[in-house]
Amino acid sequence: MVIGLPDKLFYGTGIPAAVLVFRKKKSDDKVLFIDASRDYEAGKNQNYLRESDLQRILDTVAARQDVDKYAHLATPAEIAENDFNLNIPRYVDTFEEEAEIDLMAVRIEREQLKAELASLETTRRTWIAQISHELRTPLSVLRGEIESIEDGVRQPTPAVMGRLRDEVMQLTRLVDDLHTLSVADVDGMPCTFAPGMVGPALQNVVQRFQAQARQAGLTLHCLPPDNTPQLTARWDFGRIEQLLSNLLTNSLRYTQAPGRVTVSWQRQGDHLRLSVEDTAPGVSNADLPRLFDPLFRADASRQRTAACAPRSGQPRFR
Repeated sequence: MVIGLPDKLFYGTGIPAAVLVFRKKKSDDKVLFIDASRDYEAGKNQNYLRESDLQRILDTVAARQDVDKYAHLATPAEIAENDFNLNIPRYVDTFEEEAEIDLMAVRIEREQLKAELASLETTRRTWIAQISHELRTPLSVLRGEIESIEDGVRQPTPAVMGRLRDEVMQLTRLVDDLHTLSVADVDGMPCTFAPGMVGPALQNVVQRFQAQARQAGLTLHCLPPDNTPQLTARWDFGRIEQLLSNLLTNSLRYTQAPGRVTVSWQRQGDHLRLSVEDTAPGVSNADLPRLFDPLFRADASRQRTAACAPRSGQPRFR
């Protein structure tokens, strides 16, 4: 019996290994060849045989039958035809026929890749333009205020310094958002999940926006589910708080007064559905596919006073 094993199975040995088994008493004069060189778990410096790999070898030895692409029971005549060479590939054919190449499918795929590359390039240019626009506004305000102070037109009063601080904070938020987006695109958003009470956590976030809602002439409602026990969820509340804060900021910024913003949640099976709904203006059907594009605004002029925000957000999490 000849059993071929994977390479790097023994530490420090890079070549494939083989096991030869000699029996004095056999029911026949045939030789079983097994090619087990492709069944293993790859390691960094050493490969390993799994329990399933070992069991397959044992089952094949016990059966002593041909297994396609894996084992062959060779007769003495076959071995003689091969000049008594016990090289396993002479007896176990592991050749896999390559599928025919569909030239039309390759051409279609190539055209699709070209279109995707063109779309990515357009997105890249749009990103640069959008980021430049977002940064230009607070920088222009800062520059104007500082020049006014230098020219003696304005005095560095607490009110003026407060406006400068607000613009610096706006820049900080923009840079932080860009960093978050870059991390999400490269590695995904890191999350730390832990159990927590749903109602109190969400109500605390909504409460922080009540004053801002009143100043905008809006009513901010928080609607816990009716007749249900206190819900718990296994979540990363820091990320949920960030998500809910972003949705509320958009709704309060773009909803026309007098208007209404409602935050609600309910259990759906093993999930929790969180909704943020607001009144007009809404989003056109043409803009719906782009709502989750970074920095996207529904208005072509990109003016905040004319922009439209999503009317509802319904994230799900376990």
